[in-house]
Amino acid sequence: MDAQAIIFDMDGTLMETEEQWDVVRRQLAADAGLEWPEGATQDMMGMSTPEWSEYLVTSVGLPMSADEAAEKTIDAMAAHHREGVELLPGAIESVHRMAEHYRLAIASSSPRRLIDAGVEAMDIGDLLETTVSTEEVAAGKPEPDGYLRAAELLGVDPGVCVAIEDSTNGVLSALNAGMAVVCIPPKFHPPANEVLARTTVLDSLDELTVELITAL
Repeated sequence: MDAQAIIFDMDGTLMETEEQWDVVRRQLAADAGLEWPEGATQDMMGMSTPEWSEYLVTSVGLPMSADEAAEKTIDAMAAHHREGVELLPGAIESVHRMAEHYRLAIASSSPRRLIDAGVEAMDIGDLLETTVSTEEVAAGKPEPDGYLRAAELLGVDPGVCVAIEDSTNGVLSALNAGMAVVCIPPKFHPPANEVLARTTVLDSLDELTVELITAL
């Protein structure tokens, strides 16, 4: 593949934060005396901020507005980031390795302030041309909007972009955008086999090499 750009997801791909989102949301439900609905965790993975905050109110039943649910969740995640971000194996090295050959971006479901905090914590801002939050586009993952916007800002066709993802909704978002996808499945709710079959699956970011991208 004659790739021109690599677009990374962030939560669960570069940073080990996907499970923390679930912990925070479940705690909000527990504080309100609510049972956690079956499937809620998977449903919200990849949703944009307006989407998952509305889901917390309408489907989980939090007794507050969607704006309040978003604020409480993001505040808790920001506090977690300040305590120190746990990176996935090979995260920083893979970004540096890809930056030597390709243009880079991030397309994340995190809100803007958490993306900025994560990029700063990883010290990779000078390697990225742009970052996109799905709260800045019409729809979150699995819709293609975030990835399409990243390609637009990079000024490249989505067909010459490779997305690096972990979650089902993230993988589907990039595929729906017309991009090749490399997936590093997490232990926390990995994509189903039929989704992984549409991607190149790696055990870790240490395996993300220029040779692999070229062979896609």
